[in-house]
Amino acid sequence: YGIKTLIEREITSGFELKKTGGVIQLKSNIIDKSCSSATCYYSTSYNRRDMIMKKKPKEGVPQFTAFRLKSLNDLAVGALLNPAEEEISVNNVENIPPGLFFDTKYEDAPQIDFETEREASFVEDNSDEVHDFNPNKIVASRLRFKILGVDSYLDNNPLFGGLNSYSGDNIGFQQPPLGLLMKAKVQDAFEDYLFEGGVRLATNFSGYEAYMTFEDRKKQWDHFYGAYYRNRTNRRIDQFQLQERLKENTFILYYQIRYPFDEFQSIRLSGTLRNDRNFTLITNPTTFESPQINSQRLGARAEYVYDNSSMRSINIFNGVRAKVFAEGMNRFRVQFADPFTIEPSNGVLGVVGTDVRYYLPVLKKSVLAARFSAGTSFGSEPILYYVGGVEGSILNRFDQSTGIPDREYSFENIAPQLRGFDRNIRNGTSYAVTTVELRVPVFRHLISDNIRYDFLREFQVVGFFDSGTAWHGLSPYSPQNPINSASFQNGETVFIDVQYFRDPLILGYGFGFRTSVFGYFLKLDYAIGIETKAALPSTWHFSLGTDF
Repeated sequence: YGIKTLIEREITSGFELKKTGGVIQLKSNIIDKSCSSATCYYSTSYNRRDMIMKKKPKEGVPQFTAFRLKSLNDLAVGALLNPAEEEISVNNVENIPPGLFFDTKYEDAPQIDFETEREASFVEDNSDEVHDFNPNKIVASRLRFKILGVDSYLDNNPLFGGLNSYSGDNIGFQQPPLGLLMKAKVQDAFEDYLFEGGVRLATNFSGYEAYMTFEDRKKQWDHFYGAYYRNRTNRRIDQFQLQERLKENTFILYYQIRYPFDEFQSIRLSGTLRNDRNFTLITNPTTFESPQINSQRLGARAEYVYDNSSMRSINIFNGVRAKVFAEGMNRFRVQFADPFTIEPSNGVLGVVGTDVRYYLPVLKKSVLAARFSAGTSFGSEPILYYVGGVEGSILNRFDQSTGIPDREYSFENIAPQLRGFDRNIRNGTSYAVTTVELRVPVFRHLISDNIRYDFLREFQVVGFFDSGTAWHGLSPYSPQNPINSASFQNGETVFIDVQYFRDPLILGYGFGFRTSVFGYFLKLDYAIGIETKAALPSTWHFSLGTDF
């Protein structure tokens, strides 16, 4: 029994027998005491699944002992024969030839008949007893949820698309102020359902945001439901140099259905119902006549997403991310107050765009990241895009020198980062931006990945080159673009329109630093902008959050 168990173990684990005179080495020694290294030796051979161990004398007539393994459940041991071979079945320890034993000071384990749990569970019941069925004792399978995480941290990234209603006051895109985001996630045991809810309180007490989402991933089609509410107050100076306070209330209902083709590709269809309410708080006599603007919009969006990227560390990725999308939105009006009014369409918006990102590994731990993003909006109420600055900026600097054509816009939004300039160096209903970055985790190269301190482990030096533009009309060189025209007025009788040339394409280059401080990923960039073939004074950008 001991030899059978031992040989089975060694054959399945792939160890060969070694020739050491009369002693045959497995993991534990098998000793044939009838043979010594002076008179015989052992050899092994294999025939498909059969292993044959032969014992041969060094001189005289060939003699051998054959151990042949027919299968793992059928072991035969040959006796010492001359010269023929005969197989003898070994079923227990008594049938093992007396010359072969385990080389151990302990006795062999006794033969035990094992009965598996499966065999024991299928016991034939020949009794005639009938068991009563009690439906009240049935316990149905129930969903079991657990708290996936509760987080609170400072954040200023736009939520739910980040589209702001255009107010027409030329104060620029209002980056969400730095706020305390508190959120929690709850997920079931099979990861089919995911709930998430959160609240963000602005640190400057200008308002708050709240949202709740539910994701159903049980079947092939994934369903995503979301609700979002924002209450925000902005301040501005009116034409009489008096301060006004603008109140914005936004409520969004969102639904998305996703179908994955495989692990990397999917299509996503979504619908949005949005209500915006903007009004001016009464703080001085001039605000009594300020109107209240209410707008409702219904939108649909379709996009194709490809993503095979993987994150090696914070801000270091490998692979490709890409998406192509098309979106449409209709503004309507429903008034429940007397008189009841329904206006099915007051303005339409269409958007198409793409965003492609490629991450190329460099020197094993660094990455060369490239991004191309472009989009265009059309219709009676297009989106106004601002180019310049960085995403997640702590300092919201807006360039007032670039004019905005006077027309109806539905929303305003920021294009991807273009460093070396303030926001609104270019604006338009279309944009295109390209960015190339080399991200080098310095201390991971110099020391190792297992650095204890986050500040050193995540410290990165970045070199970058940005280019892009935004425009009105069909092309960046269209005469509708405000960068090539300016209007001046002297009194009530003199009006001057000036036309001049500025290259719509702008460039920016420089370097920066990234690291993690108290759990926050901080970015500091030094950039030089190039406009119309002239280098501009350098500028610093400080922002929160990872790069693209």
